[in-house]
Amino acid sequence: MRIALDWTPNPVHCGTFTALAKGWFEKAGIDLQLYSPVTDQYAVSPAEQLRLGLSHLAIVPPEEIVKDQLENRNQLIPLRALLQYNVTSIAVAANSGITRPAMLDGKKYALLNLPWEKEIITTMVKNDGGKGDIEWVSVPKLEMYQLFFAGHIDFAWIFDAIEGTEAKSKGLNLLHFKLEDYGIPYGCTTVLAASANAYELNKEEITLTLSIMEAGYSLAHIESETAAKAIFNHPLNTYYKDYDLLLQCQKAITPYLAAKGDWGYYDVARMQNFKHWIKQNFIGKEFDTISSVK
Repeated sequence: MRIALDWTPNPVHCGTFTALAKGWFEKAGIDLQLYSPVTDQYAVSPAEQLRLGLSHLAIVPPEEIVKDQLENRNQLIPLRALLQYNVTSIAVAANSGITRPAMLDGKKYALLNLPWEKEIITTMVKNDGGKGDIEWVSVPKLEMYQLFFAGHIDFAWIFDAIEGTEAKSKGLNLLHFKLEDYGIPYGCTTVLAASANAYELNKEEITLTLSIMEAGYSLAHIESETAAKAIFNHPLNTYYKDYDLLLQCQKAITPYLAAKGDWGYYDVARMQNFKHWIKQNFIGKEFDTISSVK
């Protein structure tokens, strides 16, 4: 059973790593293999890995689910929402002088390469009275937050509990702009999905994998140190060298692991609303090309 992660191992993935450390997958007869984007620097995205049959499961942003549905591909099956609410924000350094999204005109933003990413950011700025004239920059994805912390990027789309916590550890105060506050009904932050073909052929094994993951997330929810140690000690952990920082991030993400009291609850109505908003506002429209960071 192969799962493609959306980023290097971090607290959003805590349930899977906790279950691995406990040996629960092995005891159930599941040979779990994890893909880290460090391997190929996103040459093949997690969503594309599903479409190509390279992974059985993948962690993808809600935009990928919406894109699959709007293009009538129906190749991706959303199974669980790892984080049920939008726990992300558009962030700037508090000492940047930027106090609202309208002031992001002319500023540098590092792209995550998400579907409709530029459109969403532009809409936020315009809804606050700006022009939406952003300088889009392309940088190695796994390096973007370090560039942001160092001041080479003016603003970034972050996980508040992950990058926000790391920024605080570096003495960097951030100001956060939430998409919902500017008329953008964002979907579930991270979605665990399967390819339709893989699900059809491996339904029993995938169902068992999900039950073990749920047990892992349930334990991680009450034992932050257990979860943090599981991530820190795993060979795929190439980012966190500071255990205390990882533990801080783990504790910060914990309240969102079972936000509705039910791990993995996938809010169909919320995602349908997001899809309708995307379809109504962006389908068939083109936006500016990107520049590069020197």
